Amino acid sequence: QQLYIKSLGALGINLQDHDIRFDEDDWEAPSIGAWGVGWQVLLDGLEITQFTYFQQAGGIELFPVPVEITYGLERLEMFLEGKDNIYDLNWSEDVSYQDLRFIEEREFSEYNFNLANIRRLKDSFLLNEKEARQLIDKDLLLPAYDMCLKCSHLFNLLDSRGAVSVTERVKMIAQIRGMVSQIAEKYIARESSP
Repeated sequence: QQLYIKSLGALGINLQDHDIRFDEDDWEAPSIGAWGVGWQVLLDGLEITQFTYFQQAGGIELFPVPVEITYGLERLEMFLEGKDNIYDLNWSEDVSYQDLRFIEEREFSEYNFNLANIRRLKDSFLLNEKEARQLIDKDLLLPAYDMCLKCSHLFNLLDSRGAVSVTERVKMIAQIRGMVSQIAEKYIARESSP
């Protein structure tokens, strides 16, 4: 924590003048069997960083426990510039963050929440799941994991469209997690063998 706090000072944030809090905020990604204990760092009430000590990935206990420190760069910049809206950030003298990212945000939001074709997303999920299972059977673990990530993304799109019932949600998460667990187990076995 002390090294992290020093890093804030290096950014020009005088912690004597501001409230900094570490609030418990655990993390999990059920579809890939991953979770960790963690804290969010609040600077004058604004979350600027997340600490996560990963306990499991692919359903397997991790040792040693890896740690991730995620700096919210845009949020830190909002704080430093005294801005309340991310789109008001200065990217350069004559370019704002809105100039760079607003169209992307608008278009992907429209697609994700309103236009993504539910039938095609479900079909794509099934195709990627089938591909992942075939790759697992052939011990092609990295491409199999890539297919699982695609399944996870497709699940999230379906969920954002409101197209996943409670029972489907449990089933789809279990399908992805089951494949990821197989991949993790096979990967460990492969890396452990001489």
